[in-house]
Amino acid sequence: MLLLFFFLTGISHIQAEGSGSAQIAIPVHKENIETTVHTSCFDFSAMDKIWGIISILERDEEPSEDAWTALIRTPGYAALISHEHHYGLDFLKRNLRLIFKPSRAEELKKVAHDGSVGHFIGLKEKRAALKDFQVRLQNPSVQAKAMELLEPWFPSGSLDDKGKVPASFIVFDKDARGGYGLLIFDILYALDQGEEFIPLFAHEAFHYYRDKSLAYDDGNVLMPHQYILMSIDMIQNEGIADQIDKPGSLFKGGSRFESSYARRYRDNMAETPHILGALDDELCQLMGSNPDYHEIGRNMISAIPMSGHPTGYFMTQAILKTLGTRELTRTFNNPFAFFYLYNTAATKDKSLPRLSNAAILGLHKLEKKYVSLPEKKLAATAMDSGIDLSALEDFRRIVALLEKDKTPQSMLWDKFFRNPGYRALFVNETSYSREKILDLITLVFKPSREADLNRALEEGGSYSLNHFIRHKKEMKAVLKAIEQVKDGQIFKKTFDRVKTLWPQQLKQDIFHPSLSFVYFANDLRYGYPVMVVDPMWLVNSPKSFSYYLKLYLLWTSANRVRPFNEENLSQRQYVFLDGLDRIQRFGLCDLLAFEDGSLEKMKVFARYETNLSEVAHFIEEMDEVLAHASGSPDIWKQFPVTVNKFITRPGCPLGYVMARTILDILGREALAESTGDPIAFTRLYQKSALKKGGLPVFSSESMKYISLLESKCYYLNRE
Repeated sequence: MLLLFFFLTGISHIQAEGSGSAQIAIPVHKENIETTVHTSCFDFSAMDKIWGIISILERDEEPSEDAWTALIRTPGYAALISHEHHYGLDFLKRNLRLIFKPSRAEELKKVAHDGSVGHFIGLKEKRAALKDFQVRLQNPSVQAKAMELLEPWFPSGSLDDKGKVPASFIVFDKDARGGYGLLIFDILYALDQGEEFIPLFAHEAFHYYRDKSLAYDDGNVLMPHQYILMSIDMIQNEGIADQIDKPGSLFKGGSRFESSYARRYRDNMAETPHILGALDDELCQLMGSNPDYHEIGRNMISAIPMSGHPTGYFMTQAILKTLGTRELTRTFNNPFAFFYLYNTAATKDKSLPRLSNAAILGLHKLEKKYVSLPEKKLAATAMDSGIDLSALEDFRRIVALLEKDKTPQSMLWDKFFRNPGYRALFVNETSYSREKILDLITLVFKPSREADLNRALEEGGSYSLNHFIRHKKEMKAVLKAIEQVKDGQIFKKTFDRVKTLWPQQLKQDIFHPSLSFVYFANDLRYGYPVMVVDPMWLVNSPKSFSYYLKLYLLWTSANRVRPFNEENLSQRQYVFLDGLDRIQRFGLCDLLAFEDGSLEKMKVFARYETNLSEVAHFIEEMDEVLAHASGSPDIWKQFPVTVNKFITRPGCPLGYVMARTILDILGREALAESTGDPIAFTRLYQKSALKKGGLPVFSSESMKYISLLESKCYYLNRE
């Protein structure tokens, strides 16, 4: 895997405790050693050379340079040193000379407790046990037992032709490595594991086999994406592998239950809701217009403690308890699928923290880029759809405590702010934050903060503060307004209607729309993967709800099939494409709103009707800009001003006329296939207007420039 350091030291924290070492209960018949040496895939060549070097050093002689060179060329040392240079020849010479050369005895006394020196002393103190251990490990039953532990975590039969796992035993630290082409165990560390060595070996063997079957070629991962993929990979990789060795050692009163590592592991497991919340915040940004992939990945790496072990263990346990093992083992090599499975489990078990739809969509966006057969169905099951009222329920609990002058526990606040609406809001708008909203709610509803509240109001009070005061006064009206949409029928009917304008490509997508009510301002947001609505907005603008719901469903679904990427556009290109895009999206929404009569009920309708009569003039203005776009480098600056004249906020009479014309002349299917593609929409209008006659059309110069935009800005192959 990329930058394997983060998980290659996956077992490095399980340190041996005490100087004694338990025995692995493997029957060994010494007369069979020669045969077992040839059938075992364990490599002890380094140890054989170490014992030979030690015998020379103990005579106070110096081994030849050839002997030292032969040692570092053994498979285990060669692999380790190539990745971690500090374990090189100087490291070995210093430690072995200090401990085994009689002439260095006085010097040894001074540094005996320093770092690696103390570890290498174990070679002298445990020489007999180590040699006996080496003999025991060469029994084929060691790998056979490890395979028994390993096989349940892979698809049935998938290991049959994979061969044995190569493993080298060396001396370097209380640690092990997996991922340098073979497994590397410090023999002293392995000895101290006692009965737990076989599960430990099976854990590392899981990494070895899995990495050979990874669902994508990690060599093809683009540099900006490397940390993101590394983060999710190490969580799955360690989470499943830990099911092999951790239950018997860190849980259920295992042998290392009271170790500092075990306590830290369990503490970090308890922090999983916070960790997943941090990961969700980062993954949501993948659906933004210009995500900083490198920064997102670095933040994800920083958010994951202990190389992903406790987080992965928590998520794997949730999958096993809720969904069973079949899908977990089928997708053992796909970290994207692992996150989908966990989120599916979290939708079934409400006590589990879950990732938002935006995070799942962000992961799926990357999965489609790297995995030849992306897990579309699993991604779909991982997302919620419909109306989310969790913040309203949590808000009532919080307010009930505050009104009694009690302080809600942090867990309740955490649950409140884990709402997908808040996550989308905080990721996209820095003016809103958990801290700010928490303080506002406390200030308004907690009696002991009354003096602070009055002081803030005397100073004028912010818009947000007055908004929450209104919430306090009108909570009954808010609850009544919520009841009107609570059953989800409005949402479902609107969604079904909007789907009639979906292109075939989108019908095969995994888009799951959702509406989340959260407390932030008398406003809503329709441009995120989840629609965010403050409940007070329903009280103030009930007749607009249906329109904005359509707009959200069209806006977010069009984003899924948009044939250009804002990251790759110049400012000039973006201005033109964005203007055409908004005309189309509002126009399609207006068409649906006219069809069900909701547009006429809105306050904006009178102005809308006036602008309808000006459509021909608007097209002339837009045509004037587009026709001269190639020859006049600065004319693009006029285009936003021109387009904004068409937008009645909400609504776009020009877009509606274009959509209506296409529908009347070419039919709904042709109109639907242009959804998300503003240039195709413009071309269809031009074709329909020319066919119908009597309608304003764009000049040939404008259409040439539109074609030029398409050739320069659209993907060569649409996903």
